[in-house]
Amino acid sequence: MPELLDRVAVVTGAGGVVGAAVAQRFAGEGARIVLVDEDQAALGPVREELRHPAGSVDSLVANLTSESQVKALVARTLARFGQIDILVNAMGMAEEPPWDEPGPAAWERRLRSLTACALCCEAVVPEMRARGRGRIVNIAATAGRYRSAYARPEGVTGTGAPSAATGGGVLALTRELSLELGPHGVTVNAVVPGWSLTERSTREWERMSERARRDILAEISLGRPGRPGEVAGAVLFLASDASSYVSGSAIDVNGGWWMS
Repeated sequence: MPELLDRVAVVTGAGGVVGAAVAQRFAGEGARIVLVDEDQAALGPVREELRHPAGSVDSLVANLTSESQVKALVARTLARFGQIDILVNAMGMAEEPPWDEPGPAAWERRLRSLTACALCCEAVVPEMRARGRGRIVNIAATAGRYRSAYARPEGVTGTGAPSAATGGGVLALTRELSLELGPHGVTVNAVVPGWSLTERSTREWERMSERARRDILAEISLGRPGRPGEVAGAVLFLASDASSYVSGSAIDVNGGWWMS
């Protein structure tokens, strides 16, 4: 039997590679899904590729740093499907600054994803608390748990301080919400993806020297980059009944790169 049958999931950042992979996995497990992103151009193809039954998918373009738009998202989901069982916050993976962008612009863009994560969690909590169950899964940057994964002497600085600060904030938010919501039957967890080959990271990979590439692969126990679908597998576990006694945790999906 599909693991998410009769469940309603809201996936933010659905236009990004991780959010899209989560949506695909959830659709395959029978969930009804609301796809949310700020980028209409990125969101459209994700919805078209789901191949889900008519009426089982909704999509919405929204600024998730706007409290009013987040509340409207929740109201629309409840009007359409009558419940919200799962919230996946993947907006931090959908829009990142360019790898080497310094200064205030990078800070502001990354911190927007933390604000959006907090607002979305806050907005779904009343519904989940009233029903006595719910699953919240936040996607956090590796730099927030360990360090910037791409820092190298040759100057490839990767995600850097803005991503570390934001990722750390997402993880702290996850822990605190798990304490507050546990008595109401709501679990809150995080997934921390390692280095995965996407269009963006492939461009960065091509910029690196052969030595830098060897160094990165040598640090990964499995000896290869990950795939977005492998991240989605961990998210599915945390969204399903299989994780009913897991809350306040962060699962690393990094092939044995960083280990806690």
